[in-house]
Amino acid sequence: MVNFVNCVANSMISAASQMKLAGVAIGVFESAKARGDTALMDRAASYAAPCLSDAMKHSSDISDELKKAQEDARKEARREMEEARKEQTQKASEEKEVTNEANTNNDSIEPDSAAVSDIAADVYVTSDNAVVSVSDSTPISVSVSGTNIDVQA
Repeated sequence: MVNFVNCVANSMISAASQMKLAGVAIGVFESAKARGDTALMDRAASYAAPCLSDAMKHSSDISDELKKAQEDARKEARREMEEARKEQTQKASEEKEVTNEANTNNDSIEPDSAAVSDIAADVYVTSDNAVVSVSDSTPISVSVSGTNIDVQA
């Protein structure tokens, strides 16, 4: 960036200086023309032509550097947008993963029927709890909430 600023600033200063020199030479040319001094007119024109040519060259340099800077800025903006898009996609993916993990932890627990048949006569299972009637007819309530299991007799 510093190189760009230096290049453009130097080119602008040089172009302005060359235009001023060309302006002086053109003024001398006009003055010589009014007096009819062709030798002075030729000499003034020989000074003005290279000054104008150099000013055009510096102007072209400025234009090229500005185009290059614009292209670099576009590339940087595209890179930043792509980076932001990737970051947003990654964040959405992580949020989805957390949601799926939370849903997995809230799945209902199904009792093993062989193990329960040895202990209880009746088992009633709903989405959030299970009621077990043990052989002496004492109901036991089991509630599952997230990672907490609550057993009450």
